[in-house]
Amino acid sequence: MKIYEAGETIPRAVLVKFNGTLVDPDTITITITNPDEAVEVDAVAMTRDSVGTYHYYFNPASPKVGRYTVLYKAVDDSFVAQLKDQFRVRSAS
Repeated sequence: MKIYEAGETIPRAVLVKFNGTLVDPDTITITITNPDEAVEVDAVAMTRDSVGTYHYYFNPASPKVGRYTVLYKAVDDSFVAQLKDQFRVRSAS
């Protein structure tokens, strides 16, 4: 699990593949939940870098120390794929 310091910009990235090949879904969103289980980013569209490659830069206004949960959701027609991830934020040194 990746660890960031409070105040850092937190990059999140995801690859979308179908049968091993990078693809672009109709939509791909990111949801980020903080350690208090409050949603800080609610189904926001991610930025496309290239086919099947997406990113989002998270800049929490008041970062909480602890584990954050990330949900990536790709939708293509009626097909939905979801991936969960986590990262930690620690106090700034």
